[in-house]
Amino acid sequence: MPLPIKHSRRTIVLLFILFVLCLIIYEWRTSIIQSWIFSSYAKKLQFSIGDGPSPNIIFPHEGPSDKARGYVRIPAFVKNLEKYGYTIVRQARFSPELVKAARMGISPPYEEKSIAGLTILDKSGSALYESIPRDRIYSSFEEIPDDVINILLFIENRQLLKPSDEHKNPVFEWDRMAKAGVKYVGKKFGLPIPVEGGSTLATQLEKYQHSEGGRTGSVKEKIRQITSASLKAYRTGRDTTVSRREIVKDYINTMPLASAAGYGEVYGLGEGLWAWFGADIKDVSTALRTKNNSQERAEAFKKVMTLFSSVKAPSFYLIKDKEALIQRVDYFSDLLMKEKEIDPQFHDLLKTTPVKFRSGRIDMPQPLFAERKAPNAIRHYLVKTLDLPDFYDLDRLDVTVQSTLDEDIQKKVTMMLKQLTDRKYVESAGLSGDRMLKHGDPKNLIYSFLLYEKTPSGNALRVQADNLDKPFDINEGVKLDLGSTAKLRTLAHYLQIISDTYKEMSAQSPETLKSNPSFNNDPISKWMTRQFLERPGMTLEEFLESAMGRTFSASPDEVFFTGGGEHTFVNFNKADNNLTMPVSEGIRDSVNLVFIRLMREIVYYHMARLDFDTKAVLADRDHPLRNDLLQQIADKESRVFLSQFAAEYRGLTLDQSIKKLLGSRNTSVRHLSILFYAINPSASPDELAKWLRERRPEVPDLTDGTIMMLAKKYGGSRFNLSDYGYLLSRHPLELWTIGYLTANPGADWKKLLNESADAREQTGTWLLQTRHKGAQDTRLKILFEEMAFKEIHKGWKRLGYPFDSLVPSFATSIGSSADRPAALTEIIGIIINDGVRMPSLKVTSLHFAGDTPYDTELSLKTEKGERVMPVEVANLLRKTLADVVKSGTARSVYGALNDPDGKPVVIGGKTGSGDNRFEYFAKGGKLISSRVVNRTATFVFFIGDRHFGVLTAFMPGEGAADYSFTSSLPVHILRLLAPTLQPLVSANSI
Repeated sequence: MPLPIKHSRRTIVLLFILFVLCLIIYEWRTSIIQSWIFSSYAKKLQFSIGDGPSPNIIFPHEGPSDKARGYVRIPAFVKNLEKYGYTIVRQARFSPELVKAARMGISPPYEEKSIAGLTILDKSGSALYESIPRDRIYSSFEEIPDDVINILLFIENRQLLKPSDEHKNPVFEWDRMAKAGVKYVGKKFGLPIPVEGGSTLATQLEKYQHSEGGRTGSVKEKIRQITSASLKAYRTGRDTTVSRREIVKDYINTMPLASAAGYGEVYGLGEGLWAWFGADIKDVSTALRTKNNSQERAEAFKKVMTLFSSVKAPSFYLIKDKEALIQRVDYFSDLLMKEKEIDPQFHDLLKTTPVKFRSGRIDMPQPLFAERKAPNAIRHYLVKTLDLPDFYDLDRLDVTVQSTLDEDIQKKVTMMLKQLTDRKYVESAGLSGDRMLKHGDPKNLIYSFLLYEKTPSGNALRVQADNLDKPFDINEGVKLDLGSTAKLRTLAHYLQIISDTYKEMSAQSPETLKSNPSFNNDPISKWMTRQFLERPGMTLEEFLESAMGRTFSASPDEVFFTGGGEHTFVNFNKADNNLTMPVSEGIRDSVNLVFIRLMREIVYYHMARLDFDTKAVLADRDHPLRNDLLQQIADKESRVFLSQFAAEYRGLTLDQSIKKLLGSRNTSVRHLSILFYAINPSASPDELAKWLRERRPEVPDLTDGTIMMLAKKYGGSRFNLSDYGYLLSRHPLELWTIGYLTANPGADWKKLLNESADAREQTGTWLLQTRHKGAQDTRLKILFEEMAFKEIHKGWKRLGYPFDSLVPSFATSIGSSADRPAALTEIIGIIINDGVRMPSLKVTSLHFAGDTPYDTELSLKTEKGERVMPVEVANLLRKTLADVVKSGTARSVYGALNDPDGKPVVIGGKTGSGDNRFEYFAKGGKLISSRVVNRTATFVFFIGDRHFGVLTAFMPGEGAADYSFTSSLPVHILRLLAPTLQPLVSANSI
């Protein structure tokens, strides 16, 4: 008999409910549906790498790991790097499904790196520097000791490696989540129940790597974490066996363990053991693998358990309350024995084994700065170009940097420079002779070496080495007197003048050359005019050669008016004193007086090409420009004095200022009265009386009559500021500054300058008076020289001079304006590149986030460079510098290197010695005292047609007085380095 329809429907509903319940139970035990959904979707969330910028890449916005590794900042890095000439050459492309998922906040499913950091490669791809602590991680799951895995899973996720089915989702543990949910609800109802998280290791990984602040801020964020973690678990298919092992390995290697003083943020078991206990992960792992109940295993076991127990709240447990952490460790120790994971004997050993934390700040082991100078130069460059605050942030970035350095040569050169501090090596190498290290202790000397190679893209840095074990680079970080290397800049500028004027004159007729004043107002132009008239048809090359043949006296007997006064100069070699020689010999033998006189002609050349006739201004008292120029000079002098006085008197009380100004006369009523009216010109006699009695309370005869006499004599409008200065024998602006700062102690320089306009005008009027023509002419000559040096500076700057001004003195031609070794390589690079200034290359490419969805590689764009010197000038300078090595001051390095055919490679360069002193002179020029500041010796050079660089010896401080080395020292050292450099020179051009 058939069932009634009503009973039939009920049966169907019950069967359906039973089926659904069975399906839920089956899904709960196997995750069969999840595995199909998540693995199918994960397959669509793909990325690939393509050429050029990506049209659809989406970078993360949050997440501690994404921030630390720089993934969040890649767009900003790209923008900064583009300013320095880099461009994206390859970048990740997202599939359409991945784009949608990323926009919803889902993390792309890919095999994330356990560790990442900065890697700097040398030109051949060898690692020059790595910030990645590879010795503090487990590279594979198989490397992890069973004890480490068991402790972690017991505390955090016991069923992770024991799934009921191979398809089981490791992100969910329903019983764990249910238990956590019940406790959360109970807590909400006020029950005294401790709240526990229901997150599995997979979810925790997602949280502390990709959630804002490493926290779960909302239910929506929890759903995002679960979804992202599930997609990663199923990214390789429905079987999660491999994913589970990866979760264990990644968690152990990356779990956050607070920040340790002196170390910074700590991630992973390996770093945690070292930072918090001073223990090595390899030693701990070895102890745990013994499987016995030894003390060593117990100590290792407890350290691991301590760190795993702290992960819930690492800053609280590891920094604020270690006692609470130890109690938590004891709790888990008891639980491990109760669950029979450890035996009672080992449990008792664990309980009695103390946890010994590091104490105090961690002193990080520092490698020798000298050995890291080249990679540190790259790191400094990266911090600048990426706009990062420091090395700490840089070293955590997931980026591989391709540098131009040659690691092998770098190491060998560094070793050589370190050997040069050993007296025995110095003597064995033949460096203890005259003009080298005959005097002074070699261990105190600082050596630096730069070597570049000419490439189509620019000048590639191959070696940057020194022996200074401090974070300081004398190549770029200091202003040094590099002596006669300045003659190279002077010569280059001189030849540039010849070239520019040649182009100008060659377009003129002979009549124009004779009659045009601009071609006949200075020695260089006059000489060139004669050459054009006497030898028509000369090529530029012939003109330049002829210019090198111009002769100058090397006599030191002349007194030169330059740099604001009269000066004399000496030659290094006294045998040159009575000679007259061409410029070519002057540069070859580095003769000072030849270049002093050459610089004088260069100055006259630029003076003759100013916007006005300097000779006419000097000759004519009524020249329309003369008064304007003198006013400029007077105001400039006044500003200098004002700045000096402001520095001297700022912060002093009035009485302190008076004592400083008047010295022993600070109790003189007369001098005090003069000063009073200088700073209070409209004051009354009563105010004078009060002021004097405050200064001189002990004077009994300061009567009213005396006060009236002083007021009548020095008050009123009889005197101006200059008169008061004369009466006190002090500069008028000094008196004004005292008065103004007394009334306005907080005034800044801008306000001081504005308020002093009238005072400065008063003090400068004397210079405008015609009876002072001698003083006027002297100051005008100084001004014209300064104007000329501004033009010279423009030429030097185009050739790589590093500073914003030159000392306006002929002595600049022999080094008084200082230089930097790295800047000298700029001018040699221009010469090697036939007059083209090419960029200096340190980093050719940067590869961010390799093998991730954010993979971005940038490369430096090839530049053609800027022509800053005619090729004819560059060719002549190359020939001239080769002669310095063949026959001049650098002859000891001649023939030191050979080409692949065994023939000597052409080497050229310029030597320079700097004996930097503070010297004090009496009136008339007599030397009173001399104090040594430092000593330098430099050789800037080229080798063949590709390589160039600079080698510098530097002795800082007054201790330099014990040394007598000259540029012979770096020249000889370069010869010693020749075997090291030979492979680089012999290699094929890049």
